[in-house]
Amino acid sequence: MRGRGTPMAEPALRRSPLETSVAAFRQVSGPALTLEAVPFETHLSLRGDENDVRFVTAVESATRIPLPSQVGAVTGSSTRAICLGPDEWLLVAPDEARQALITSLADTLIGCHHALVDVSVSRAVIGLRGPRARDVLAKGLALDLHPSAFTAPRCAQTVFAKIGVLLEQTDEAPSYRLYVRASFAAYVAAWLIDAAPEFASLTPARS
Repeated sequence: MRGRGTPMAEPALRRSPLETSVAAFRQVSGPALTLEAVPFETHLSLRGDENDVRFVTAVESATRIPLPSQVGAVTGSSTRAICLGPDEWLLVAPDEARQALITSLADTLIGCHHALVDVSVSRAVIGLRGPRARDVLAKGLALDLHPSAFTAPRCAQTVFAKIGVLLEQTDEAPSYRLYVRASFAAYVAAWLIDAAPEFASLTPARS
């Protein structure tokens, strides 16, 4: 299967589902916890055979980063590849790189069995960072976030506040990113805004 992704959306027509939460995020943030609405990004869903050398080589040539094969692994920096499952990845890149990345992948993957879909508008991303970020997340999910069990760079598909999310830890501050379906973004944001004051100004918990 060959996919070429959907055309890049016109920036003027896009509205973030988190735009009404930005001010509240600032109000509830403090020294120990910061919440933020991550600006628009490129999110590409990629499927293919990880055992197909041609496929892997083509993707790595287009993205210039290794393609991870272990579920939950993350590679790259400004452009990242997140392994969601066997033969499935989420490619994350700057918003301005969208069309160039789609075109490069489509060209290098010609002849390879794959599926490439632009899912940038289907998700919103909430950033959490600070010494108490782990604590506020723990209130809404059962995943063990202790540094001995979950550390950067790492991701997991899990349930947060009864909503399916993709959780990515990006550094040891710790900093996290919650990828949420756009239709549930306002709900998750409200949940975090309600929970944050308990942690934002408290002395950071010791691991």
